[in-house]
Amino acid sequence: MFHLQAAKRVLRYLKGGVKSGIFFQTQPQSQVQLVGFSDADYAGDSASRKSHSGYVFCLNGAAISWQSKRQPVVALSTTESEYISLCQCIQEGVWLRRLFGEFGHAHTGGVPVFVDNQSAIALAQNACLHGRTKHMQPHDDRVPAADAGVLVLLSLADSMLWVAPTHGQGGVV
Repeated sequence: MFHLQAAKRVLRYLKGGVKSGIFFQTQPQSQVQLVGFSDADYAGDSASRKSHSGYVFCLNGAAISWQSKRQPVVALSTTESEYISLCQCIQEGVWLRRLFGEFGHAHTGGVPVFVDNQSAIALAQNACLHGRTKHMQPHDDRVPAADAGVLVLLSLADSMLWVAPTHGQGGVV
């Protein structure tokens, strides 16, 4: 009986979202605007103390690539948690930049990525060891922003875009 209720819930969700979709706005001179946003919560999982990372990339205002998952390591600070999330975001930004280059829409000035942690930005721009970051293990999956063609910018938390709901739609999105 539980599976039938779950199936009905999915069908109601789909029925309510029929008119919802991803809409791409046209830009003058066919200019493609790719923007990324990165965020993390420090030690959000109370059982394992692992943080949760997430990022989203928007193309002309519509989300085209996103990820949300628990980090594989236990971060010892908010800076480390945000930096791990930012590095995952930078990797995706590099891949999207190359993909759009293959499509003939090369980004000359880099892809802007917004994050709300100044220390994570400083680490991304200069990944040298500091007094409070010596414990951080260098991983192959962490890419310095300067080498990746990605512009890391500070964004206040309340000005970051709200992209999509994560729960059932209660109304118009």
